[in-house]
Amino acid sequence: MLWYLGDGGLHQNYKKKETTSIKLSVNCFLKEDIEKTLIPQLEKFEAWVSKGDKGQPIILIPRRKIEDFLKFIGNCPFEEYEYKWNVFPYKNKKIEAVGFESHIHLKDVFVEEYKKGTTAYVIAKNNKVNINVVKYHLRKEGVFISERDKKKTNWILRDPEGNLHETESLSKFAKENKLNHICLSRVANGKMETHKGWICNYKT
Repeated sequence: MLWYLGDGGLHQNYKKKETTSIKLSVNCFLKEDIEKTLIPQLEKFEAWVSKGDKGQPIILIPRRKIEDFLKFIGNCPFEEYEYKWNVFPYKNKKIEAVGFESHIHLKDVFVEEYKKGTTAYVIAKNNKVNINVVKYHLRKEGVFISERDKKKTNWILRDPEGNLHETESLSKFAKENKLNHICLSRVANGKMETHKGWICNYKT
């Protein structure tokens, strides 16, 4: 909590009334310390490193994990800092339009069927729901893989010692090596430089 009070804040879009992420300043930390010490502590919140407005590194926590993070650190202890807890309600207009809340009871069904190899399109058809509802819940659970990524079936990874690894299942590999497959995917897509010292790329 002290870190968030002193060097944290919300990325707010007041015009659209949206909170896009939580930011944590890490200007005084070495790159190695950020990757090996700070990020692992925030792994369950899908934190990743980005560049701030002045090119300095900042840690970001995505919108879908803001509520979890704020619950984890607890309520604001000081009235003067309550603005850091003042999050705009999350709205996904595309999903709202098809009523995803009315299908939340099917979330586990979507995930189970998808893990068995059923496509999002077929899951939507079988359950008579809009495909965007299915994709929404699969993404929220961190299991959805886009068609673009499915075509790139193999992944090449380099561990901190420089050893190369190859896998067809990034999520399985990440679990076996105590890594976060979402962070590894961000590395492969150029959104993060490394994850716990690991480099990840698509096999061409």
